[in-house]
Amino acid sequence: MSKIFNIFAGLYFFLLAIDYLFLLQTNIPFSPSYIPLTILIGLLLINIRQLKVYKSIPLYLIVAFVIFIYAFVSLLWGTNAEQGFSVLLRISSYLIILIVLVIMFQNFSVKLKPLLLSYYLGVLLAGLYSFYHVGFSMTRFSLLGGLNPTEYAARILWALVVSYILFKSWRHGGSFLLLFGNAILIFFLFMTQGRNAILTLLLSLIIAFLFYMIRSQKNVIQFSHKKQILGSIIIIGLISFLLFYYTGIFEELDNVAAISELLSGDIDQADRATASRISIWQNYLSMDLNHPLNAIFGHGTTGGRFNYLQNYGSYTAPHNVFVLIFFDYGILGLTLFIIFIVALFREFRRHTMFVFPLVWMALALILLGFGNDTFHYKYWWTGLFLFSCMVMNGYKLKHSKGVNVE
Repeated sequence: MSKIFNIFAGLYFFLLAIDYLFLLQTNIPFSPSYIPLTILIGLLLINIRQLKVYKSIPLYLIVAFVIFIYAFVSLLWGTNAEQGFSVLLRISSYLIILIVLVIMFQNFSVKLKPLLLSYYLGVLLAGLYSFYHVGFSMTRFSLLGGLNPTEYAARILWALVVSYILFKSWRHGGSFLLLFGNAILIFFLFMTQGRNAILTLLLSLIIAFLFYMIRSQKNVIQFSHKKQILGSIIIIGLISFLLFYYTGIFEELDNVAAISELLSGDIDQADRATASRISIWQNYLSMDLNHPLNAIFGHGTTGGRFNYLQNYGSYTAPHNVFVLIFFDYGILGLTLFIIFIVALFREFRRHTMFVFPLVWMALALILLGFGNDTFHYKYWWTGLFLFSCMVMNGYKLKHSKGVNVE
């Protein structure tokens, strides 16, 4: 049974990475990844009597469910309940996926690295396929030119993070192929001009590496691993530079070049560099809350956008998950989200394996929210799926003696 779960879980993560290729080129009314997911749910239902739930359920998952329940209840007083319900219906499907992954890892010998490899290959092949068909014809590269570049940029970000785990387990030949694949992904990432994902990648990697070095001083991590990381970054950087140099594409990346304006100290320049996000944040923060209780409980799911429409005449999202949560769920919701963040970073303390990628992924999940309403988007939840697989793999090791679950 475990082999069957491994096959369909790997297929799910592969299709999860290339879903949009099917949706853009065919008339399929649903994401193909839901086929293996439905099979996984069916298999769990068949074995429901034998299923066990360990006490070590990650705290961040419990907090995520509490936030969802609170968000659902907020529809009772929400100012945009109909739209909010459709958003929460979509989020509920992501929570179901998390439940499936948790139960699957708890009860079967699911191997982590094949799942991560399936996702990584899906993201890489989707980019190569799109590049073959559209090349340099788009201002911002995306899957077949029909997907929001931000979506694919985030998918690349997760693929680069999980590649660290794959890199540590492969021999020299496979490791070089992985480095070359990462260079191609970074090339695609810059072509998407997804400034939020690019900044998140750089900042999360730097902070995680500094954390890694500090822990190594306490003899928690060997120095040789740090040399591996530095050497890999240098090799990936050189290959990426050659790709940019020989294609001449870097001169076309105006949005990426605008990142430097963030450091100018000029608010107007910084606003242009963030696609007017600073102006949007200022507008949101200057809005009248209409009632003092809204500061505590919020306007309900998507209620913040509805309030923005009434004040500024456009149904504009805040493009910041913290602003989003404050206006939709108030101080109470923001407090729950901060607890969720703390719970994410708490996980690395419970794992001797994958400390660096867990910290890196947790940082990326949070930093990505500074430029987008990540709580509402599937690409953010995809990162949480991968993070949860790494966490549950560590929990499984604690309950399995001599069982290879990597």
